[in-house]
This record gives sequence, C-alpha cells and structure tokens, in this order.
Amino acid sequence: MTEPVRKDHIRRENVPWRTTDDALTECGLDVRDCQALTPQAMLEKIAEQGEVRASLSSCMTCWQHRRTDRGQLLRDAVSRLINRSWHGKESGRVERELRAIGLLVAAHREEFETTLRDMDEAVDIRTARKKPPAQNFGGLKL
Repeated sequence: MTEPVRKDHIRRENVPWRTTDDALTECGLDVRDCQALTPQAMLEKIAEQGEVRASLSSCMTCWQHRRTDRGQLLRDAVSRLINRSWHGKESGRVERELRAIGLLVAAHREEFETTLRDMDEAVDIRTARKKPPAQNFGGLKL
C-alpha cells in the first residue's frame, strides 16, 4: 500500500509583531502540523515545476488563496486579526498588542516619524521598472 502524498500548504502572512509560533496556513492549519511553505517558497516551487504540476502536490484551499502582493498579504493579515478579535477568539490579546504598539510609538515618536517619512520617500521598484529609461544625448535628457 502506498503512502498518501503530503500536500504543501502556504504559510499565511502574519502581522509583523507576532512571532511565527502562532502562524497558520492559508487554509487555517497550524504550520507545526503540516508541511508549510512560505509564499516565496511556493513561487519558487511554481517556477521550478510549473503551475499544473505544483498544484498537484499543494493544498487546493491554500492554492486558491496564493498571492504575490505583499501589501495585500499584510492587509489580509490585519483584517483576519481584527475579525478574530471581534469574535472573541483573541479579543484580549489584540487589544493588548494595539495598546503596546501605541506605547512604543509614543516612546519613540521621532524614530517612528522618520521611519514613516523614509517609507513615503522610498521608490517602489515595480513602478520604477515600468518607466522607460531616460535617453541622454550629450547631457540633454529627452
């Protein structure tokens, strides 16, 4: 009798202040109970095996929820966190975490403002790649 094929799951993006100890997969399993790949590792698997072959050894629920937009991953993580907090599962913990973040920001306001400013001024590499290169003719940019 052959062993069943273990399916690869995709690790959910978690809010940045949480440790990996409480990480879940896109389908909701605890990452300690299954074979969970990071979103980047799943992209590498797809590049190596192709979409069809990679999907055959992956959890279909996780597969349907795979994303590449890091901003969307973070928005989804925060949304899940808020939804769980309103439904009582983690209400006390979420409230304490948000208060702690507020206290840390208050204690390090200048560093927080500098970080936000730096993030606002950072060049989005995806946007920069879409712009055509500037042509330079004898010091004149066209």
